[in-house]
Formats: sequence, structure tokens, C-alpha cells
Amino acid sequence: LLFFEEHGDALEFDVFKFAELTNGHPLVNMAKCIFSELDAFDQLDIPEDHLLCYIHRLEKGYVRENPFHNATHVSDVTHTLYWMLNNKGGGLAEQAKMTDFDVFCLMFAAFIHDFKHMGVCVC
Repeated sequence: LLFFEEHGDALEFDVFKFAELTNGHPLVNMAKCIFSELDAFDQLDIPEDHLLCYIHRLEKGYVRENPFHNATHVSDVTHTLYWMLNNKGGGLAEQAKMTDFDVFCLMFAAFIHDFKHMGVCVC
């Protein structure tokens, strides 16, 4: 997406605008943008259509009416992690000498971290 290409490297990325531009499907679109930017589909030999289908199903598990733990929140967390790992000028992935697979696993964990969260604290 053009919006991600233009603003994806900024910590101040407007995830609400991104959610609006993706017609309420920020998660699958964030996955496509990030994994394309990281060249994960080719580097890790992951079929793009399979992974995006999986992420699309994940997105359905995030309750839209949940005021916080929803797909927009998860997209925000995922983008922030992406920024931290790949910040121009030496992100954490470079500093920690992470492999492509390490970065993929962290990004994937961000995508699933609140799956089916009901919005109540289990503390």
C-alpha cells in the first residue's frame, strides 16, 4: 500500500488512518506490507497467499467491538515492533544480529499476541 510505503518507516505511523484506508482490515494489509518489506516470502520460502490467508483468519479472531484489543491495536503493536527492529541507522535486528527467521518469528508473535482477547484483564 502506498500509505505504508510513504509512512511505514515512521514511529508516528497513523495506524487509525491505515485501518481506514484498508477498509477495516489493517492486520492482513500490515502483514503484506511488513513481510514484503522484509522479503520474508522469498527469504524464508513462505507462500505469500498461504500466510496472508492465515493472517486474514487471525484478523477475524480480533473482536472489532473490543475498544482496545482489536486488529487496529495489534497492527499498531506490530508496526512499532517493525520500527524497533528495522529503524534506519541500526535497529535491534541488526544490533542483535538476528536472522531473517528470528525477525519473522517476532513479527508473527506480534500479529497473534491478542488473538480472541475478550477485553478483560486476567490478572
